[in-house]
Amino acid sequence: MRLVLLTCAAIVLLVFGAAAASAQTPMVQIVFDEAFTAQTHVCINGEIDSAFVVARNFNSWVVGIEFAIAYPASIPWFGDTGTPELTMGNTKNGISMVWQLPLNGYETAHLCTIWYRCNNCLPDTPITVIPHPISGFVRATRYPDLAFINAIGWTSIFCPDIIPAEQTTWGTVKALYQD
Repeated sequence: MRLVLLTCAAIVLLVFGAAAASAQTPMVQIVFDEAFTAQTHVCINGEIDSAFVVARNFNSWVVGIEFAIAYPASIPWFGDTGTPELTMGNTKNGISMVWQLPLNGYETAHLCTIWYRCNNCLPDTPITVIPHPISGFVRATRYPDLAFINAIGWTSIFCPDIIPAEQTTWGTVKALYQD
């Protein structure tokens, strides 16, 4: 009986521990609003627009970060703005950024703004943060010990495939399923 209880307790701890750990995984992400929450964006053909690159869940002070962005063919990249003075490269070919004063990685941190143009965007077109092509990592440098913090690159979506819905009543929906 004790063995069964211990096994069940271990399984519960593993399941909830793994969920909590994944929720705190450091990541670099592209978002489409100033609140840093929108992970999808509906493009208007020919529109020049911007998005924000943010760091989440680093839970430390950060003095450097490196990554790249895989831009889809239908979304040509125009440039990056809002990068620190000590920046090498760009988001398309691999970027390394260093801050003279540490960046607050305990909160969602704005890293830079990317500029692009929408050209005949297909539904569910992904834009993904990928490892820096030279180092092979998405990672930050922690302050004050300058240790690396490995992170994951997140995928955001242009032109989400939205299924249209018509306005109806609950009675009409129930009537669809009656014999």
